[in-house]
Amino acid sequence: MLICSGYLNRRQRRSWISLCLIALTTGTLIVAYSPLPYIYFEDYGNVLLIFFDISMFVLFPALSTYIDDVFEGRFVYFKKFRRFQTAYSAFCLAALCLYKATDGKYYALYDFFSNTILGPLILIQLIFIIVLAVRNAINGNKNAAILSVGIFLLALSGAADLTIYYLSETRYVLFLWKFGIIIMIVTLVVILARRISADYAMLVTYSKELELYNHNLQRTEKMKIISDLAASVAHEVRNPLQVTRGFLQLLSEKSDLENKNYFGMAINELDRASTIITDFLTFAKPEMETLVMLDLSEEIKKIEGIMSPLAALHGGILVIDIPENLHIYGNSSKLKQAFINIIKNSIEAIGKDGVIGIYAYSTERDVILRISDNGEGMEEEKLASLGEPFFSTKSKGTGLGLMVTFRIIEAMKGSIEFRSTKGKGTEAIIRFPLIKQS
Repeated sequence: MLICSGYLNRRQRRSWISLCLIALTTGTLIVAYSPLPYIYFEDYGNVLLIFFDISMFVLFPALSTYIDDVFEGRFVYFKKFRRFQTAYSAFCLAALCLYKATDGKYYALYDFFSNTILGPLILIQLIFIIVLAVRNAINGNKNAAILSVGIFLLALSGAADLTIYYLSETRYVLFLWKFGIIIMIVTLVVILARRISADYAMLVTYSKELELYNHNLQRTEKMKIISDLAASVAHEVRNPLQVTRGFLQLLSEKSDLENKNYFGMAINELDRASTIITDFLTFAKPEMETLVMLDLSEEIKKIEGIMSPLAALHGGILVIDIPENLHIYGNSSKLKQAFINIIKNSIEAIGKDGVIGIYAYSTERDVILRISDNGEGMEEEKLASLGEPFFSTKSKGTGLGLMVTFRIIEAMKGSIEFRSTKGKGTEAIIRFPLIKQS
């Protein structure tokens, strides 16, 4: 532990070294206060007693330092007491050196300072720690509460030992403090485990946020490229497409029946190319010229009339439940375009007996619209790529329709989220700011 302290910063190092000294001195006290070492190492009895006294002089200043760091130095009186105790322990250590250097000549003086005065001083320290531990546990921090319990029980066992020692008329062997040490170590292990768990959870959360940030960054870069491309090319490409389509129609009317089919296919592909260009233009400039208050129920009813026949053609039905008076700001035609894109994708994903549910409700701040289907569904990897340019699950899809849908909803201050399970279906959750009627 002492070697590891070299890798810590200055603020962490003091509490870490204090904890090292607590572990070292308590271990020494337990060994030196047990009868076995004196039985098996009788010649080293005096050395063990010296180590016992030194450990006493080091342990309690180290404990005060550690407790002061745990409480972040908030208690001024305890900080002053810690400094006094450290100075007094240093004085006792000097008295021990003098006592041993003079072959026990000043034993009575040393016993007075190291036993008569130091004992009550330690008792005062432990009572002080008990008060601080109880006060700190009230604050509600779980780690602090666990630490406070350990400190409280350690201080309580030590205080009980010293109280019995001074009140007992016979020789009393201190032993309760050993249980306090064990409990204190257990609480430190629990706190360490909680911190490791919290750090791991924080690391996982940070990794997910970083992954999401990178995904959004890549998506933004792709969209910027497409937006710039759309703004510079779309208008120029659209005009020759219209001219070509006109000439093909003219030639189709003068051709025979066999060639008309080829002209029809060419015109259909030009119309498809024109639709893609329109999507490019919508993506390049999704901002609404005018945003007006819309009743979501009325807008969905208009879409129902358009999409119900298409759903029936694919063997499915639309189930709609939209309450009245859910008002949002938006552009009616753009909103229809966005919703039609989503519903059309659901219709193409369902099979026979397919159901597309469209539900809406309001919260305190938002209007939430859910469009769900019981279609094929998709994997999580594909779900994460929805809305990206040129990503589509359909063989002839370009991915631009859903990309435009994202941009329209974002331009209306909304958000869209997709949830899907393979084989069970997909759900789109769309949120718009709610307009509260006065």
